[in-house]
Amino acid sequence: MCLAAADHCADQAGGLTGHGGGDQSSPVDRLSRYGIWAGLWGENIAYGKTTARAIVLTLIIDDGRLGRPHRKNIFNPNFNYAGAA
Repeated sequence: MCLAAADHCADQAGGLTGHGGGDQSSPVDRLSRYGIWAGLWGENIAYGKTTARAIVLTLIIDDGRLGRPHRKNIFNPNFNYAGAA
């Protein structure tokens, strides 16, 4: 999961934003490059913050996002693993 996240970070270093990769990859595509997975997945992305604490707080507060999807991902009890980059 960390490798998939790192791929997406490297891809976005040139200015891309969002969940789609520059190669048209989806989060599922990136996860599948590095292993076999089953069940649920989620992807949270934060921009502009420089510390882990600020990033997590931004995702938990999730201000301005209808339905607070980042917050729901973070607190979803069905997610058991995480990867970060």
